[in-house]
Amino acid sequence: MKKALLIALTLLVSVAFVTAVFAQPPAGKPAAVAPQKAHASAPEKKPVVERKAPEKKGAKGKTHQYSGDVTTVDTAAKSIVVKSKKDEMTFDVGIARMKGDVKEGDKVTVKYTKKEGKMMASSVTKEAEKKEMKKEVKPGAKPIKPASAK
Repeated sequence: MKKALLIALTLLVSVAFVTAVFAQPPAGKPAAVAPQKAHASAPEKKPVVERKAPEKKGAKGKTHQYSGDVTTVDTAAKSIVVKSKKDEMTFDVGIARMKGDVKEGDKVTVKYTKKEGKMMASSVTKEAEKKEMKKEVKPGAKPIKPASAK
């Protein structure tokens, strides 16, 4: 019985050493060592992860304004082409607030930012809509009486 126990123990130790040898990385590559704790009571340090700072309104880009006549309205591409006295510009109006129904020939003012080489419109306002907004009566103001025909 003692011989059988000794042989079983020898086989078990041999298997333990052989598996440890096979578990090691090849000699040419260094082993990746897991960081060890300095002290058992010391808190674990978490890896530092870099995060992007949230973009502020000023970081998005400067808002520009462009006025002119609408030459083309492309609803499929969500873009409009506006021509001023000097030049012509194409704006992406996918996320823009459209103040009024814009169609070809309308005079408009476009507020936009440059993003990734595109002119991204934030709002498009018709000139006629601007005039109507200015004509709105303030609360408490007296209405204007039309001149009487004599």
